[in-house]
Amino acid sequence: FCPLLLQSADSFLTVTPNRQSLNESSPGLPQIQQPIMSMEDDDMSDQEVGQLEDHGPFKSLSRLWEHHAHLSVFINYVLSNSDPSSLLFYLVTDLYKEGNAKEMRKWAYEIHSSFLVPGAPLRLNNVDENVAREIDDVLLRESDKEEILRKIFWKARTRAKEELNEQLADFQQKRTAGLGMLFGPSDAQLDESESDKSKETKIIETYLLPKMDPYLEDIEKDQLDLRQFTTAAGLATILTKIFQVRSVSLDRVPTFVAKDKSNIKARLLTGKTRKMAVRGHHFGAHQYFTVTYCNHCQLIIGGIGPQGYQCNDCSLSVHRQCVRVVEESCPGPLPRKERGNDRISKLMDRIRPERKPPSSHHHHHSPNQMHLNNKLFSVERSKRLEEENLLGDCENGEYKYPLFLLILNLGNSI
Repeated sequence: FCPLLLQSADSFLTVTPNRQSLNESSPGLPQIQQPIMSMEDDDMSDQEVGQLEDHGPFKSLSRLWEHHAHLSVFINYVLSNSDPSSLLFYLVTDLYKEGNAKEMRKWAYEIHSSFLVPGAPLRLNNVDENVAREIDDVLLRESDKEEILRKIFWKARTRAKEELNEQLADFQQKRTAGLGMLFGPSDAQLDESESDKSKETKIIETYLLPKMDPYLEDIEKDQLDLRQFTTAAGLATILTKIFQVRSVSLDRVPTFVAKDKSNIKARLLTGKTRKMAVRGHHFGAHQYFTVTYCNHCQLIIGGIGPQGYQCNDCSLSVHRQCVRVVEESCPGPLPRKERGNDRISKLMDRIRPERKPPSSHHHHHSPNQMHLNNKLFSVERSKRLEEENLLGDCENGEYKYPLFLLILNLGNSI
């Protein structure tokens, strides 16, 4: 036992994170005095005192999920005192499992890019990059397999639950110290809400709707605080889809796991600017399904879709907040011959294959490497017209331009 913990009784009234009660872990110690109760608590019933000791629905996560009023109090505590990433992720991914294959393919990247990829706004603390890399691979190669998609977040949910158990233990200590009512009503009121839906809804709205207010002011600005925005989206998802709360203010907030028909809120993110022309680019709001990097700032484009803009001509992808400051001009639409029996095009595909979407390992590319890749990509595009001229004349499937010069030209462009 650590001698540093042998302090005055007053010091034990301070809640220590991730610690059990000293009386439980060290039965040999003398009983620690509980905080002095205020006059307002004088009339606390024996039943309420018993509930503080056994914590009722706050006893475990499995019981907490079944009692919405109690859950709203715990959410309020986490939002006020801790990192809400694990809690929001766990509840959102529980809803995710109810989707069909098409919906899960869309939702999976929205969740993955918000909570798990490096640099995600609400990245989980205890989920390593190997877990994120496995999810990348599924989204890239197996996104058409419904059963795999349904289990895609299992490992991450296990990690999130570990942190949630620690946060619940901390909250239990707050309750034991007599601080439970800082985050919700009395246990008697919570018990009454079990049999009265209107009282349950009232508790949820009273303690959680005010949490949305700080986010609503900035929700439609071009320059968003992505952490605050993602927190608001996660909380709005829980309020509307788990607690069934209806509020005009929530209608302005995009949510995770949104059905296509209800995706109008996400479209508010781009509003009247779903299409934009910048430096010759014809940008349109775009929904992404795999890890994609912004060609302007080199960071991952993620969050609730449409996450960014893509040029309809050259496929340049940028964040919503980067679209107005794009520096690279559009090379214009790439001329394409009819494929079919075009032997030149088929040979060119073998020599210079199509660009593939970024693999999961792109997470670890340095900004310098990403900048180099973009420069190579731009050089390649600017050479396409020249290549078309070199290959333009063909008789009976034979090149008039020597093949070794063609390959040499391609090598120089790279």
